[in-house]
Amino acid sequence: MADVKANLNLWKAVEKTDMSYTKKVSCGQRTFTSINPYYQIRRATEIWGEYGKTWGFKDVDYQFITIQKADKQETYCVAKFRFFYPEGEYVVLNSIAVRDDEFMKKLYTDALTKALSYLGFDADIFMGEMDKEARYTGEVKKTETAANETVKKLENALKALGLKLENGKVVGRTYGKSKELKALGFVWKPEEKMWVLPQQNQNQIQDDIPF
Repeated sequence: MADVKANLNLWKAVEKTDMSYTKKVSCGQRTFTSINPYYQIRRATEIWGEYGKTWGFKDVDYQFITIQKADKQETYCVAKFRFFYPEGEYVVLNSIAVRDDEFMKKLYTDALTKALSYLGFDADIFMGEMDKEARYTGEVKKTETAANETVKKLENALKALGLKLENGKVVGRTYGKSKELKALGFVWKPEEKMWVLPQQNQNQIQDDIPF
């Protein structure tokens, strides 16, 4: 039976990304997170040793092909890299449009990121975890903003009644203002003889509110 825990040792060690070494990149309508390649090389070096000795690429083959598009021809470099590391080796395929004199550098860098990703390097990005976190953070911020706006509105409404809000409690002379306070959503707590912001699952306002 496979030792799942042991099989994931490397993956678990390298799956989390230091976001200070990333940046957002837009390509047409697509937006993705780009990882600094030297950050990845350093991480791999920490685990396996110097690049080229115990890990890296070998037996690199490439060719150029031209594809006819609707209004033009475009040349692509298609490459096959054999990636090796202490525990094994495997083939990585990659291609890039030849549009500037740095196409080979870009092709190689992208192939390296792809090769390391198969072993779990920066998996949180490739599995979409960072996007989930961003969406979650956005939702939290929206919730916090809505809550802050609600509190501000309540504070302004209380100010108009000559009252104020402190730690969820109405402070000031509330006699004769129960109707307005109930309309604002406050509840009367007889045991404390004060109006407070409602808590989750709190009992309904009691009928013996003093006037």
